[in-house]
Amino acid sequence: GLFSETIGLAEGDNLIRAAVTDGSGIRRTSDTVNVRYRVNHGPKPEILLSLEDGGIRLNAWANDPEEDVERFDWTPDDERNPMPIPAPAPFESTTVSTPSLPGEYYIDLKVEDAEGHTGEARAYFTVRPDGTVVLPDADGNPQWVRDAVVYEIYLPAFTPEGTLAAAEERLPAIQSLGANVVWLMPIYENGETVNEGNAGYNVTDFYAVHPQFGTLADVDRFIGTAHRLGLRVILDSTPNHVSERHPWVQDILQWGDHSPFRSVVESRILGDARGMGQYAFQKDGSTVYVHYDGWSLSNLNYASLKTGVLMMDMYRWWLTERDADGFRMDVYWGPQNRYGSEAWWRPFREEIKRVKPEAFILGETDGTGAGTEANYADGGGACDA
Repeated sequence: GLFSETIGLAEGDNLIRAAVTDGSGIRRTSDTVNVRYRVNHGPKPEILLSLEDGGIRLNAWANDPEEDVERFDWTPDDERNPMPIPAPAPFESTTVSTPSLPGEYYIDLKVEDAEGHTGEARAYFTVRPDGTVVLPDADGNPQWVRDAVVYEIYLPAFTPEGTLAAAEERLPAIQSLGANVVWLMPIYENGETVNEGNAGYNVTDFYAVHPQFGTLADVDRFIGTAHRLGLRVILDSTPNHVSERHPWVQDILQWGDHSPFRSVVESRILGDARGMGQYAFQKDGSTVYVHYDGWSLSNLNYASLKTGVLMMDMYRWWLTERDADGFRMDVYWGPQNRYGSEAWWRPFREEIKRVKPEAFILGETDGTGAGTEANYADGGGACDA
C-alpha cells in the first residue's frame, strides 16, 4: 500500500518485481511475478449460406485479426450426410449443387493465415423431400434435436461396475428402446465418490474424467460406439458453478484479491435466487465466493470476460476434440437470473452453433410460463429445450 504503478504488458511473459531502498541505502527486491498476456492471433471463421439457382452458396468470413488468411478448405461430412457431395472449391466463396437425396448436409471449413494459425467452423443445410433447401440460423434446430428421445444415464446406478466401459456395452439396449440421445450425468473429476449423496456436480476439473468412471479414452470409445449405433451423446455440465475445491477457488483462498481468478468467481449477491437464498463464504472478513442455500458450490461471474473465455474454451474442446453432441446445462437459470441472456447465454449459443451448429443445448430451467421465452433461442437465450 505504499506505492503503485501501472505497467503496460507485452504479448507473452512479463516478469515483474518490486524493489525498495531503505533509509540506509539497502535495496531489497521482491519475488518475481510472471504475468502472461495471451493474444489469440488465429482466425475465427463463420460460414454464411445463401441460395442460388440449383445450389447453395458458401461464404466464409475469416474474422482474422491480421486479415491475412491464405487458405479456405471446405470438407463435406460425408459420414453424416445422406449422400456424398463433391468438395467445394477452396475459395472464400464457393458453391455446392443441391443434393438429390433429402436430409441434413454438413460442411466443415478450415482456414489458415500466413503465420500458420488455423480456425474452424461448421454449417449445415436441409434438403426437403420436394427438393427445396432450408438454411438454418442460430435460432434453429436440426431435425435430430426436434426428434430427440433422451435416455439419461447415472453411471453408478446403470451397471454393477458403474463405469463408462460397462455402460458402453449396454448402448444397444438403449437403442432398442427407441431412444436416440444419451444424456450422461456429470463424468468430470470432482475429488469425491459419486454416490447417492454426491451426483458429481461439484466439478474440480472440466477436462478430466472422474477415475471412478474411467478415462478420456473410455469417453472417446463410448461416444464412438454411440455414434455407430445412431445415438447422440450430450454431457451434463455446470456453467453456473464449480466446486469449492476447484483450483480457481483455492487460488482465491490463498491470494484473495491478488488471485488471477478473482474475477472468475462471483463475490456478489445478485439476481433472483428462486427462493433458495444466496450466501457469501468468507475468509478473514472477505468474500471468497457466493453460493446458493444448501450448496457449497461456488457461483461463477459472467460479468467477467475471463470467465466466458475459460468456459467457452472448455465447451469447444468437448465438441471438437471429443465429438460430444451437446450439453445439458445444470442450473441454467443461475447465470440467466444473475446476468441476463446477453452476458453469457446468447454468446454461448452463437459460439456453439458456429463450431457445431447441430449441437443440442438442454437447459435446467422453467419450460413454460410468462418470462420463460427468454431462456430459448428464439427469445434471445441459449436453450433448444
